[in-house]
Amino acid sequence: MPASFNVHNGLVDITLIWPNVESARAQEIVFGCALYRWRLGEGPTTEVDGDMVQVPFENLTTQQKLDLAYHSAQKLIVAEAKASLVQTDIDVARAAALAYADTNYELPE
Repeated sequence: MPASFNVHNGLVDITLIWPNVESARAQEIVFGCALYRWRLGEGPTTEVDGDMVQVPFENLTTQQKLDLAYHSAQKLIVAEAKASLVQTDIDVARAAALAYADTNYELPE
């Protein structure tokens, strides 16, 4: 199963697995995601001459790149959950408005 929820003490671990994806290809995709987030300024920072600057991408560890991709996945999942909630509310409002219009906006024959 490529995705699973493991609940323990009221908390959940979510595991996502890409089956049948070659290691090099998976790494290329994940690191591409990390680079995108890094370009948005989300990478780890370090102090240089009293200023906080982003660590150059080529100096990031594999774990730091994975962390960037992980945070990106979290943001995507939360954003799509929010969009779904908003869409549900829009659908309810649209149905109510249509019902109102059908009973209140008729022309005499």
